Amino acid sequence: ILADLLNACQVLSLRPFLAWGTLLGHHRERRFIPYERDIDLGLLEVDFAKKADLASLMRAKGYAVRKDDPFIISFHTKNLPAPHIDLQLFYQRNEQIVCTIAPGNQQELYTYYFPRELFSEFIKVKFLGRFVVLMPTDVERFLTTAYGDWRTRQRKWHYLYSPLNVVRERKRVPSGETAPS
Repeated sequence: ILADLLNACQVLSLRPFLAWGTLLGHHRERRFIPYERDIDLGLLEVDFAKKADLASLMRAKGYAVRKDDPFIISFHTKNLPAPHIDLQLFYQRNEQIVCTIAPGNQQELYTYYFPRELFSEFIKVKFLGRFVVLMPTDVERFLTTAYGDWRTRQRKWHYLYSPLNVVRERKRVPSGETAPS
């Protein structure tokens, strides 16, 4: 699924990058974190705007869309929900880059704030020894912003409540802002 997704992204000139637990596993352990069930990738706003085209290409290859909302699109193999690949929107808000999660069963948004300069440059790396992907050049600053002490394994870490850079918000778009598409 990752090979097909990266190929579809190349066809559409999208630049996905490693994010969250996938980035952490790649950088700290050179592999997946053992209890992970997905691959986390990010897309900047200009690329995320083409998510409908990406969904069409992935469906044509036989994959199913697991989740599609203003902040994420996720793919999996039909009849096999895990592992799946999440592509999350990273967009500018004020002077920072943010990533928002909208859990369907909650009345809040969870927005993660990052310094804008973390997303000005990316480097190519070999992921799992065979896939050429991008990651933020200052990977350790990304990880420190999100996890704090990312060098120490934390089994009780929870993606909605544990990150240092998360802000809970009401599930609506603040006046004066447009919802990312």
